[in-house]
Amino acid sequence: LNFDDENIQIIEKNGRRLTAFDRSVLNSVCSRFEAGNLTFTPDQIYRTMNGLTEREFVSAESKARIIESIDKMRMLEVKIDYTEEATKMYKKPHTDRLNKYVISSYLLALSKVELITSNGAVQGYKLLEKPIIYTYSQHNNQIISVPITLLNTKNYLRTTPDVTVIREYLIRRIAVMKNDKTKSNKILFEKVYDELSLIDP
Repeated sequence: LNFDDENIQIIEKNGRRLTAFDRSVLNSVCSRFEAGNLTFTPDQIYRTMNGLTEREFVSAESKARIIESIDKMRMLEVKIDYTEEATKMYKKPHTDRLNKYVISSYLLALSKVELITSNGAVQGYKLLEKPIIYTYSQHNNQIISVPITLLNTKNYLRTTPDVTVIREYLIRRIAVMKNDKTKSNKILFEKVYDELSLIDP
């Protein structure tokens, strides 16, 4: 998804802000939604983020990081200015001109479920509505689709939050280069550092 659109405003709450890792988690939630899944577990999101099969082990640390990210996005509000799009569809007389059209919602509108079975505790989520940024990105053709196999780098390097962020950034940049020949074909280390929020790498 494109998070850099000037019409998208994500409101920080209690010092919590959306990170590049959170965006990867949100992209995975949207991928599962697109595949017809309204419910999911943290394990499933981790596997989707990393192009893994449903059988591969997910560490407690990785699971906790996904839960922290999802729970944060359940609390963050996003506002999207749809004025330009709505104006094109608004067919009222010229005297009744539309001046503003803003939609706001939670970044992820989810209900959370915790179960305890004979195999232990299981935590899951259910989407209550399509993620608002996903709807906006679809409406404006701002989605890049890539084969899930590109996300699986386990044979080359260990998956860490930083590797996840760098991998997704590179995929996004390369996809833009392929689709828009006017864009530079150089990827700057500085931009990668920015994605990782490294001030003095």
